[in-house]
Amino acid sequence: MKAGLSSITLTPYQSVKIHGWMKPSGVLNWKHVLKNPKLTWDFLRSQELTAESLKQIQPDPEEWIKHANVKIYMLPDMVCFPAHPIRHMNADIGEIWQMQWSSNILQDMGVTFHELQDIGLTCEIMAKWCFSLNRWFCLGLRWIDIQTWSQAECAKIFKISKQAVEMELLKMERSS
Repeated sequence: MKAGLSSITLTPYQSVKIHGWMKPSGVLNWKHVLKNPKLTWDFLRSQELTAESLKQIQPDPEEWIKHANVKIYMLPDMVCFPAHPIRHMNADIGEIWQMQWSSNILQDMGVTFHELQDIGLTCEIMAKWCFSLNRWFCLGLRWIDIQTWSQAECAKIFKISKQAVEMELLKMERSS
């Protein structure tokens, strides 16, 4: 168990809601979260505590996931850590697909094209996600990655020829 960095100050109202009338405390720290199973991520966020303030008391997203009932759908709320669906929650491509996250959210969580491939991303799934070539590039797709793809796969995913996809990727790679 990793210790948190600090305590955060609570308002009187937050103190009563979090600690109760019998044990009021003007602060919240990681020990409080570990001792009280009712102090879940959702509950603490509902008390108007920011994700950034909760990160102050415990900067490790794995600890929050382990001890504060964090579910996969909550991860976009934890981008300040960032919490990673694959590394921290062992999510598979089906779970990530079900979340219908945007490419920006995936990028904010640190998810890469190659990590998605490692857990089962296929050209068929890419086509259903409808991300632009630029957004796939931001997630880590490169020219080398599409060398084994067919014309039909490129056209299905990006609505342009494989040659056009290759040219655009090379241009993006040179300018990045």
